[in-house]
Amino acid sequence: MKAPPLVFFLRGIVRGDCGHVHRTLQAAAKCYRREWSDCAMLGGYTDRTLKFSLDLTKAESQLVRTAFDGYLHGEKVTVSCE
Repeated sequence: MKAPPLVFFLRGIVRGDCGHVHRTLQAAAKCYRREWSDCAMLGGYTDRTLKFSLDLTKAESQLVRTAFDGYLHGEKVTVSCE
């Protein structure tokens, strides 16, 4: 049986979900930047944060969040899970 894919989405208590699922961290970062920009233009901010489709270990979660932060800042990111 094939393992379910790891996908990403953005969710906030006030703003809710972004409305779609991201197959890559790059796509999630692009969505977050757009959300942040849209909220800032209205004088507010977003409460959405990155969420995962699978339960990850603390180390895996930290690795993904570090890569996500890199994509948010336009850095070239290489992730190795070995």
